[in-house]
Amino acid sequence: MLLNAGLEERTDFSKIAKFAGVPLGFFLMLEIAHWLAHSEAGKAIANSPAANGEAASTNKLSLLLFQQYLFPFEATSILILIAILGTWVLARKEE
Repeated sequence: MLLNAGLEERTDFSKIAKFAGVPLGFFLMLEIAHWLAHSEAGKAIANSPAANGEAASTNKLSLLLFQQYLFPFEATSILILIAILGTWVLARKEE
């Protein structure tokens, strides 16, 4: 591998991770659901009554992605590309 660290020692999970991970993960899911329910994109996608009865369309979604949310969309794509390249480098076998 890259660091030549040797064998990894197996340990038990952290007690903090056991007790704090599940509630924090649940809280994160609630936050995302709350954001989707109160954002324009969430209302349009869910076809709620607040969306004026209009059906969600890919045209409106693309306008949101490439106009209002252009920077977060591009930043996310760059981070995903970096993650793919990083996993490719780490997964390569030594020749």
